[in-house]
Amino acid sequence: MSEVHEFLISQRHYDIIIKQAEANYPQESGGFLGGKGFLVQAVLPAFNLHGADKTDTFMVSSEDILRAHEFFAKHNLEYFAVYHSHPDAEPYPSPQDVATGQKFHFIVGLNPPAKPVFCAYQIHNRAITPLPFKIVPDKHFSVVDIHGKTTVQQMSPIPTPNKEDVARDPLSEAKLLGQLIDDIKQEKPHYPKLSPRGRESDFSTLA
Repeated sequence: MSEVHEFLISQRHYDIIIKQAEANYPQESGGFLGGKGFLVQAVLPAFNLHGADKTDTFMVSSEDILRAHEFFAKHNLEYFAVYHSHPDAEPYPSPQDVATGQKFHFIVGLNPPAKPVFCAYQIHNRAITPLPFKIVPDKHFSVVDIHGKTTVQQMSPIPTPNKEDVARDPLSEAKLLGQLIDDIKQEKPHYPKLSPRGRESDFSTLA
């Protein structure tokens, strides 16, 4: 059996994910998570590319996946996984989620919408294992606000595998994340295009 890990996420990053899911309800939404040592240190929202019914499916392209890998690598972070919402379903991996081949899954359940639930899972040989998941107060980190204001706060130790700080992204990257979330809510994909490299599969999941 594969080793089970505990993921940590700052309150600020957690709030970004929940806000995105709530703003897009009843449609599915999502993006990518990256970090180090099972500490989520970066959130990259993505536009739902499914053209038929976004209330049941979240889809990103191989180009989006490549962009996420390059974004995290640029900031010396590991690519963790895709996160997405289940607007009217439990926050549990569906058969389609499992079929994507992603090792980790982060799912926001919005049933009911007023009480969102964020869960983490590890999938090994198609077996689904819930992962411990903890929200860490922002006081432990130096963080970058997605709307462009940098907030530096006193660091204090937390029990992480390698005790890394949250990535200090450049201000331009913070502004880009804010623009991404705004455009997602307005259903307007807005991000620089990159040439595909290789034949990575598209990620498509049905709640």
